Amino acid sequence: MPRKPARWRNLTEAYVRSLKPEAKRYEVYDRGQSGLLVRVTPTGAKSFGILHRVKGGPLERITVGRFPKVSVKLAREQAKAIVGQFATGKNPAEDRRHLKSEMTLEDLWAKFLKLHAKVRKRSWETDQRRWNNHLASHGQDRLSGITTAKVTQWLTDITAESGPITANRVRALLFTMFEKGRKEWGLPLPNPVQDTPRNPETSKERYLLPEELRRFLRAAEEDPDPDTRDFLKLALFTGQRRGALCRARWSNINLRDGAWAIPAEDMKAGKELLVPLAPPVVAMLKERGAMLGKRAIYVFPSPKAEGPMPPPRTGLGRVLKAAGIVNLTFHDCRRTFATWAQDAGAPLEVIARLLGHTVAGGVTAVYARVHFDQLRRWAERTVDNMIMVANAPEDGKVLRFPGTTMEA
Repeated sequence: MPRKPARWRNLTEAYVRSLKPEAKRYEVYDRGQSGLLVRVTPTGAKSFGILHRVKGGPLERITVGRFPKVSVKLAREQAKAIVGQFATGKNPAEDRRHLKSEMTLEDLWAKFLKLHAKVRKRSWETDQRRWNNHLASHGQDRLSGITTAKVTQWLTDITAESGPITANRVRALLFTMFEKGRKEWGLPLPNPVQDTPRNPETSKERYLLPEELRRFLRAAEEDPDPDTRDFLKLALFTGQRRGALCRARWSNINLRDGAWAIPAEDMKAGKELLVPLAPPVVAMLKERGAMLGKRAIYVFPSPKAEGPMPPPRTGLGRVLKAAGIVNLTFHDCRRTFATWAQDAGAPLEVIARLLGHTVAGGVTAVYARVHFDQLRRWAERTVDNMIMVANAPEDGKVLRFPGTTMEA
């Protein structure tokens, strides 16, 4: 212990409350508990601490807490416990320093976002939303305190609030974060997500049937928002992913030749894709270009800031409600295009090429056999069939896909 200080009192609630600030910080030591002190700063703040000299080591200082949130009685109890740990050879001060320097979940997320997600994932913004919506509230949790039981509870809560699929995607993100930490960044901890349960999923086969397609297209045409109307038509008539649609630039679209060159950075497979645009799509884009003006960079510019707009989720919900359709996503528009192309008789390699799919077992050889004019013929036939259904009379029954035969 240090030499007996000038201020040495029997600390009580009344005495600590009566202490006045001075020009310099000072400390008063407790007669009743070895090592306990109260520190008073020039601003009048008072806090309890412990001073103890480790045998053969340095003088250790440990902060207990501020008065009056921490009472004299509680400070004595904590001081007694900490001094007891020193007596057994443990160093709680060292443990606290280690805990303070230990990574939190937010630290791991920041490293994951900077070194992995933004560098290697085109969908990193989706990861950012999942973090913000479901994991950020746990950001200050120390990694050593995140157990399998705790993660299981998080996923249970997410399942109840946002659904089983969202919980599975958050689980996958959290699992990858810990695996990167362990295998690449030297995190000396097991992965607490490893043994957590995963919600069952079924393969989704949702697409618009003929009667649904008629109602969907008519509701889209009647929607008051031109962005929603054009976005949904472009999604349905090209089969492209919502991210590519949002980032579509006029500089990549040739309306004279009816072609859209999607750059590699906007494609999931990382390969540039040339998409044929059917005449109804070209007509729609010409009208949209005239509405936006020559200075527009994006086909769907953000109304609030520079850059592209996000997918019109609210608009999609409005169209689905007007059409009386449930459980349809933007990706289901892509699946609808593929289904109608298949029904039109398009070969599988043509559909794969139109969608920008990577075909296992020699994608280059397969695509080389599909000429762009052939792609255009099948894309136009697919869109023509969709529009034919949309224009069917109200009293007519649309019970089957139109179908067609066409020479490749």
